[in-house]
Formats: sequence, C-alpha cells, structure tokens
Amino acid sequence: MFYVILGIAFCIVPLLAYRKGLKDGLAIKQNEPITPLIKNPVKAVKEYKEEKEISQKDKEKLEELEEWLGYGGDIK
Repeated sequence: MFYVILGIAFCIVPLLAYRKGLKDGLAIKQNEPITPLIKNPVKAVKEYKEEKEISQKDKEKLEELEEWLGYGGDIK
C-alpha cells in the first residue's frame, strides 16, 4: 500500500503538473489568458455574494410583477 501511494505521488502528480505547464506555455505563446488551477477564494466569495444579491433583486421584481399581473381591480 505504501508503494502505491509513493507511485501516485512521484509519478502521476508530476505528469499532471507537466501537462498543466505545457498548456500554460502554449497559452502564453498564443497570447491567451492562463487559467488557474484553484480559484481565488476571495474572488469566489465576492462573486457568490453578488449572485446572491442579484437573485434577491430578481425575486423582488418577480413578486412585484406578480402583484401587477394578479391585480383584479379589488381595492385592498
């Protein structure tokens, strides 16, 4: 079992890193942006909060639209 873990750590991981390096090198050569492996946690939280705020605003707009479309002429 120990040798299996060592095999994974010393063979597969470097090959994956090599592939990522090749992709990044080709992207730089073609003037394309490099995609990070791990998303920046600060940016991810900010995006999540912005999406949550947008969805909250959308819900409010939908409720207002339902009130307008559901109006039957009755005064409450």
